[in-house]
Amino acid sequence: ALFGLSIAAAVALPQFASASIINEVESNDTIATAQNIDAFFSTGANSDIANATTIPWVSILSANANSNTTSYDYYSFSATAGSTGVFDIDYGLNSGGSFDAELVLFDSTGLTIAQNDDSSTSNGAGGSVHSFDSFLTYTFGSSGLYTIGVCEFSCGGTTGGMTGNIVDSADTYTLQVSIEDHRTSEVPVPSTALLFGLGLLGLARKLKK
Repeated sequence: ALFGLSIAAAVALPQFASASIINEVESNDTIATAQNIDAFFSTGANSDIANATTIPWVSILSANANSNTTSYDYYSFSATAGSTGVFDIDYGLNSGGSFDAELVLFDSTGLTIAQNDDSSTSNGAGGSVHSFDSFLTYTFGSSGLYTIGVCEFSCGGTTGGMTGNIVDSADTYTLQVSIEDHRTSEVPVPSTALLFGLGLLGLARKLKK
């Protein structure tokens, strides 16, 4: 073995999985404790996300039903000036769900800059069969850190956070976040992993001499 890794394992290193589908992590119930999603953007086919192969995205699976929590949900991310963000709630009112979502977007100071309650199911791609699944687009005027919040109707944003109804423990949703020009988590192709494995093999042979 070489550094705890066998030669066979080194040559057979698997392709890394896409980082774009993640779970909500509690406690993300304030802007200050928002779950940062910057490390998980990538591109790739997703029938629930428009332009998924060209615009970096993250798909977030809510944890409320699994964690028995009742709270607002906040997710932070970086964006560059002139880029457009798309925020799309899916599966709130289908797949057995009954969640009437609202989306609230905050800038780095905690100021509410956009929000949405209901939206046409023609917005975005798949994943929604009811107008209660919120949809929001926004073009960022400056580079910096932003936060998207999820709450339950009737609710909304004020400076510093959301007010009104929280996300109940029985509420489930998938939040799709697409940000133009966001850096991505690179996924090595199989040949890259193979070359890395072969490099370790060559190094091991040299050490044996």
